[in-house]
Amino acid sequence: MDARRVWHAQCALETRSAEREQSGYAPYGGPLGLAEWVTEAQAVLGGHVYRVASESLETLRRRIEALDRRAARLGVPPIRLRNTGERDSDGHVFVVLEGEAPVLAGWALAAIVEHRDGGARMRAVGELGERLDPGAFPTAWCEHCGLRRRRAATFVVEHVGSGELRQVGSGCLRDFLGGNDPARACRQAEHLALARGELKDAERETAAPGLALDAFAAHAAHMVRARGFVSRDDARHRHVPASAELALRSLNDAPHAPDDSDRALAAGALRWADALPMLKPELSRFEADALAALAPGVPRGRREHGLICALIAAYRQRRARSRHLGQPGQRLQTVVLVERVTSAPSARYGTVHRCELIDAEVNRLVWWQTRGEPLQAGQVVRVAGLIERHTRFGTSPVTVLSHRTPEFLPRRGGLSRLDPVLDI
Repeated sequence: MDARRVWHAQCALETRSAEREQSGYAPYGGPLGLAEWVTEAQAVLGGHVYRVASESLETLRRRIEALDRRAARLGVPPIRLRNTGERDSDGHVFVVLEGEAPVLAGWALAAIVEHRDGGARMRAVGELGERLDPGAFPTAWCEHCGLRRRRAATFVVEHVGSGELRQVGSGCLRDFLGGNDPARACRQAEHLALARGELKDAERETAAPGLALDAFAAHAAHMVRARGFVSRDDARHRHVPASAELALRSLNDAPHAPDDSDRALAAGALRWADALPMLKPELSRFEADALAALAPGVPRGRREHGLICALIAAYRQRRARSRHLGQPGQRLQTVVLVERVTSAPSARYGTVHRCELIDAEVNRLVWWQTRGEPLQAGQVVRVAGLIERHTRFGTSPVTVLSHRTPEFLPRRGGLSRLDPVLDI
């Protein structure tokens, strides 16, 4: 059996299923025949086929082996990663994840639905669960006892013969499964789900070698602005794509999608991150990790992609929450990053330079420079001046400085992001 062909068929099936969910009908006559072929092909190959970067293969193998050792203590059938030996033109390898989810009394666990704070969050533990709509199970209803009551969790199970779905309460699950231990079944299914998650993350993020930081950051900003930031943990719980995954898809499928505002947001976030060691005496763990992700200039790994998306989201959020500093008439001493400088003619001074600044927390300041060498975007300066007044640019609070004396600080290496920052 050709693993590459099976992988392409799996992708086609997933695309058709997504189209059917969005439009309400099955396109091309429905994916039923394709689904049957894929199921038979996977049975011949021994499991689901994934395409991963060749350089990631050994790391993935070690992770799957670690999951297998943990699962073995529960009596779970072995979880194995097998290299089929097939490659595509880009050097990616096709691998098969071998492992069987537990079936109890003819039913397999598909998902766990957690009911908290009046809402429902689905956690897939089977391949079917990854395709289920979380909105289809909004209440803690149990189809076994017929009662809707306060429950911390319910379980969605699938009959392996008919494909029938049932939502069962945690208290009824043992009886529904013929007396089998449901907690053990959940742990078994979740180990296999973790293995699938590792491979899917690796498959989705086979970024091209030499991926430019600026290019990825622009697409990350585009997705953060369009859809908000979604971490990998949230993505798995909410059954939605993570921001890093969406950014990579956008980069590959729609390279011209980011607009000027997206690029400005990305440039501003990178410039701010680069300046953080000079803006504050001590970095948080997240800030230090994000700076490490930016250091190579070529974000290759899944962790780096996620950190860059989180960094852009943090910058955007802090910028939106800018607050006024001090009180008018007070003296202010702080270190700031020059974000933008615009010049205009002046009858009194010849030329006035309007300098837009931010501090470590992205609080916004402004100063009109009337003499001396004009500041440049990307410079980090220590300021000592008076707070003239508090104002707003749009909805953002801005602190206006006067009688300011800037002291230039030497850069400590790193990036140099000098693109103009737009109002975002």
